[in-house]
Amino acid sequence: MRLRCASWLVASIGVACGDVGSMGLGEASSSAGGVVGVARAHAVADVAGSSNTGGAAPDLAAARVGDDRPNGGGGASDSGVAGARGIADADAGSGTGGVPGDELAGAVESGAGAGSLVAFGSEASVDAETTTFASIDELLTSCPLAADLDAIDKDFDLVFDRVDTSGPLVCTAAQGSRDLTRPRERAYQALLVIRALEFDAPLPWTSSGLYAWLKATIKGITFLEDMSECCGTGSRGGDYLFVRLGADSVFYATELWANGAGYGLSPLVDLIVHEARHANIGGHTCPDGASDSTFEEMGAWGTEHTFQRWLAYHADPCFLRPTLPPNTKYEYQLQSANAYQLAALEVADRTAMVRFCESAPPFSDPGAEPLPVCEP
Repeated sequence: MRLRCASWLVASIGVACGDVGSMGLGEASSSAGGVVGVARAHAVADVAGSSNTGGAAPDLAAARVGDDRPNGGGGASDSGVAGARGIADADAGSGTGGVPGDELAGAVESGAGAGSLVAFGSEASVDAETTTFASIDELLTSCPLAADLDAIDKDFDLVFDRVDTSGPLVCTAAQGSRDLTRPRERAYQALLVIRALEFDAPLPWTSSGLYAWLKATIKGITFLEDMSECCGTGSRGGDYLFVRLGADSVFYATELWANGAGYGLSPLVDLIVHEARHANIGGHTCPDGASDSTFEEMGAWGTEHTFQRWLAYHADPCFLRPTLPPNTKYEYQLQSANAYQLAALEVADRTAMVRFCESAPPFSDPGAEPLPVCEP
């Protein structure tokens, strides 16, 4: 497959179009079922000597668990879908794609704006009193309240009996949450983020909000150690996603949305959106069974690309930005106000490079297309 290069992305990470293969953009076969994994690590992890962070990518095995955090709000069945995507193993370098350039510099003032847990056009089961957060990272560094967990359980059947969820508790019922180990916490947080995201324009593949679309599309998620795909069945009937939540997943390397090495919760949310789209539209349409023929068909890759574009240009910029002060416990912590928006554009452009065999979407041009700015 011929690789194309976005000029702003290439300029930012310091590689040429002919070097793209060294960035981990190739396909990696997962250990189960031939499910294709995507190695999308940021140049921090893959291009020696060009790291923006001043160090090597973090060791996933050293991801921190069990940090004290406040409560929320401040207090694989064969589906017949060929080529459904799985997250590649850690040593294959999967991730969000990170952010280009010098976005690590400069602290951000926190506390401006608010992200609501009621999504645009949502039909979600949300209590009248909804937990709100000033930023996505504040959501992710707070233990979810029991009421919010109950609301997720009402909407989705989350099945953990096929994945190892042992380990120390990172949230407790005594805090007003539940007794949660890190895998369970990350799973719930992914859905809480989906519920929190609001956009100022309708999503192109649905007339509903993101959470309402997901709720209408699937009945549950079965978490597995080593693969992701759509779809199977469960106790509530309908479609269940299979989502990889293994111990070496990039989701555990930092509590935050994303970091300078491309790790964080972002790829888990991305994965859920991608796999859920398979339930709407079926499998990939390229001869390789792993890519989509055209962007216009809005398959799983087109949806993933569009979701990232919507994060960059249509999500609340006050919510989708780093707001926490610098803290050494957050390795490769991003600080600039548009860091998460640029991270989303990089994932979108990497998808455009390699995941369409006939007609791909255009690359991003943040210079010509200014990103929204948080205006408290």
